[in-house]
Amino acid sequence: MVIPYPAGGSVDFSGRRLIEDLAAELGQSITVDNRGGANGIIGTEVVAKTGPDGYTFLASTLSAHDGNPAAVKVLPYHPIEDFAPVTVINAVPLLLAAPERSEGILIEVALDPEVITTRATLSAITRTALQSGS
Repeated sequence: MVIPYPAGGSVDFSGRRLIEDLAAELGQSITVDNRGGANGIIGTEVVAKTGPDGYTFLASTLSAHDGNPAAVKVLPYHPIEDFAPVTVINAVPLLLAAPERSEGILIEVALDPEVITTRATLSAITRTALQSGS
């Protein structure tokens, strides 16, 4: 199993937990190859170029198949044609959190989404995205 993120993260944990049961069911050991880097592109490319050998599979997030194509002009793999979906390993809830001083702005936006179009509101709201590092 190739995990295109560093060891110790949520994808690594979920993938390792999955292969415990899968290895028991198949009656053989399964190794993990963490190939972190480039937001999952490096490890995902490894699996795409391996071809359908029946032994190599990818445990990844959707970012390798929907986020990266939107952010990277040329990927070393095709997110749809190079892979066959097998199953969803788990679902991860997302959390919206803000510093206490942002509470009023967030409530105002929730009550009236048009508020977000004003320059003052836009400068007060900061966006961020968390991805596994490498």
